[in-house]
Amino acid sequence: MIDTKLGPYTIEAELGSGGMGKVYRATGPSGVVALKVVHPHLLETSGFFKRFLREAEIGKRVRHQNVVRTLDCDQLVVEGTPQSFLVMEYVEGKSLRDLLNDLGTIPETLLRGIAVQTAAGLCAIHAAGIVHRDLKPENVLITNDHEIRIMDLGVAKLQEATIAITKEGQFAGSLPYAAPEQFGPAEVGPPADLYSLGVMLYELSTGENPFYRDDAAGVIDAQLNFQPPRVTDLNNEISRFWSECVATLLAKRPDGRFESTEMLHLVLEQGEKSAWWTALAPQLLRRIEHLPKIRVRRETKLHGRDGDLRLLHEAWEGAKAGSGNTVYIEGEAGIGKTRLLDTFLQGLEEKEIHVLYGSYPPSGGLGGISQAVLGKFGETRLADTLARYLTVTPSLVPAFAALVKH
Repeated sequence: MIDTKLGPYTIEAELGSGGMGKVYRATGPSGVVALKVVHPHLLETSGFFKRFLREAEIGKRVRHQNVVRTLDCDQLVVEGTPQSFLVMEYVEGKSLRDLLNDLGTIPETLLRGIAVQTAAGLCAIHAAGIVHRDLKPENVLITNDHEIRIMDLGVAKLQEATIAITKEGQFAGSLPYAAPEQFGPAEVGPPADLYSLGVMLYELSTGENPFYRDDAAGVIDAQLNFQPPRVTDLNNEISRFWSECVATLLAKRPDGRFESTEMLHLVLEQGEKSAWWTALAPQLLRRIEHLPKIRVRRETKLHGRDGDLRLLHEAWEGAKAGSGNTVYIEGEAGIGKTRLLDTFLQGLEEKEIHVLYGSYPPSGGLGGISQAVLGKFGETRLADTLARYLTVTPSLVPAFAALVKH
């Protein structure tokens, strides 16, 4: 237990708690500060205190308006128990988690401001040779003046080194925000923070973290294999620019994300005028034109269909390799067959793809194929257009075109 005094600091109120310890508002020689007091049981881990001091010293090097400053660190013995603590700059405001709970989703205008400032803070962190490793809504503050402050610098690496997944459903760190490479043996670099930022921005945009599952194993599998739908599929008030920024941050491979935090910051500052978007927008337009517009409600994300999506992607890869096939999807009305196809198509990364889609009622008929062909090629000079594809039986093309047009 922490009394009202911890060395020269007088504790006034508890601000919060987490996997590493509790945070208190306190007053000391330099005024009001935030004290993060580490859970005593962590100190039993061999070498923890040395790592704690080392990470704190690294954190003290970062001085930026969008990063909560680490001022000092120390260890004192209180009633026979060692207490390690960080002394941090005290910032009044609320976490982005609190803001999300208040609003449900964050308007894009505010989202862009949050992202620009968070990226600026990450630029300073990465320039100091640090990887945050635990970026999430709980670790980012927004003040009453809409200033962003990144918290808990250096704490995630300590936590990762001392806590393991002990049982199903219990997480070490923040798995729903962890980059895929954090589950492998490779060194984790700045791209991992970009991925975590992408997850955070996705959640702020839609109200949902796309990687939440019932247990830790499910979360890890989702981080490694599940490609979430675009933000625009869940929130039609979001711009295509913003949606593609988030999708780029969520690339599974580090080299598929923005080249650097500095590049991301520049893109976010310049918006639709950035060189990145100027180059991407025409490609995206061509890609969208090749995809059918499937009329389906997207108020919520697709749940529990990761296996089905994997099978569709395997069939797609086979088709690209020359092994064409037919995938038959059946089930009662309303179980999400159309939504499954829509999510699959929107997740395709190829720039040059051609997909036809049509549907018809259970009574049958030609409505499905007619809708698909007309939606792709239009009615004007349909026979001439189809003749380029139906080269084996050219004499049947006019009749087929008339049949498609009913």
